[in-house]
Amino acid sequence: MKKYLNKGVSAKMPGNIRLFLIAVLLGTSLMLGIGSAAWAQTVVYPEDGVAVLQNAVNAGGMVLLKATDRNGNPMALHAGLNEYLVISNPVILEGETGARIYGDTDSTSSLIKIFSPGVTLRNLIIDSYRPRPGAIYARALPSSSILIGDPIVIENNIITANPVAWRGAIFTEVTGGWPLMIRNNEVTVNNESWELNNGIWVLYPGLRMTGDVDNWDERSWEIVGAAPVDIVENYVCLKNGWDAISVWGWWVDQWFYDPINHVPTNGYWENYVYPPEWGDNGPVRIVGNRVISLGDVDALISLGRSNLGTAHCLVEHNTLEGPVGTGVWRFPWGGDTIIAGNDLTNVRAWTVPIMVNAHDTTVTENVFGPLVRC
Repeated sequence: MKKYLNKGVSAKMPGNIRLFLIAVLLGTSLMLGIGSAAWAQTVVYPEDGVAVLQNAVNAGGMVLLKATDRNGNPMALHAGLNEYLVISNPVILEGETGARIYGDTDSTSSLIKIFSPGVTLRNLIIDSYRPRPGAIYARALPSSSILIGDPIVIENNIITANPVAWRGAIFTEVTGGWPLMIRNNEVTVNNESWELNNGIWVLYPGLRMTGDVDNWDERSWEIVGAAPVDIVENYVCLKNGWDAISVWGWWVDQWFYDPINHVPTNGYWENYVYPPEWGDNGPVRIVGNRVISLGDVDALISLGRSNLGTAHCLVEHNTLEGPVGTGVWRFPWGGDTIIAGNDLTNVRAWTVPIMVNAHDTTVTENVFGPLVRC
């Protein structure tokens, strides 16, 4: 049989062998045809508007946004005031080279909201004016039935958020057990004045809310799993903000349980215990990014923040530049961290280039420039 498979179908073959191979080839062709149909591409032109793009995204599969109108003229898809895209099912939304989405959400919404695992945003120019919270926003809603799912992938995009970008360009929070892959993006946040925002901000990965989406009482949260976070080979530029890249873990001193009655409540350290381990987040990889401060930025890369525990972090081979509070800030309540091989030659810190306030952290083979305070 092997010699026939190597030679292909021939009229000289015995009839039974020839029929068998024809059946195999026909079955393979049918399966390939079914696979192609399942990933059939829906094409949306910029002049179609957000409503048509929304319908295409709702249908799932792959959606291609064109960079030109039907006459071949370059054109952006323009979202009207307070108009935005909601992605609530797995889909691949990809842009033709130069495809652009522009919108002014008037500080009331994000331009793109993701409420599902298995979503890919790729090769888009996303130009967001006055987004809140974030030009791209992702979270697991209490109504989501998929606790552990395929990753949310944001890759090869150009994302701007100006002039007031509350919480930044890419903002994810309580995304449950959905892995996050943020890679090869160009992210620029250029605020007119200092705002509470980051370039890329990952908040509370591995948790989801079980109550009202606006209820930030930690007693309504559910621990889902240790979903990994990859922030790899991005270009991030921030002016007038908090941190350019930041991953914040779980509250350490606000989510307490009554040790006697075993019910959740708020309280003080001496009276209550904290049940989930702050280091139970999944692995965090911040690797190969170029991160720039244009002024008035706390940190270029931060792991945790005050009482937000984040562990299992790798910060490696990043290039950091500009005037900043500190280049890499390893906050308390986090261990199992490696900060290695980063280039801080052009960091001008008004404290120190790398600040470590946590245990179990290895800092090695980083390159520093002159230690001159800005």
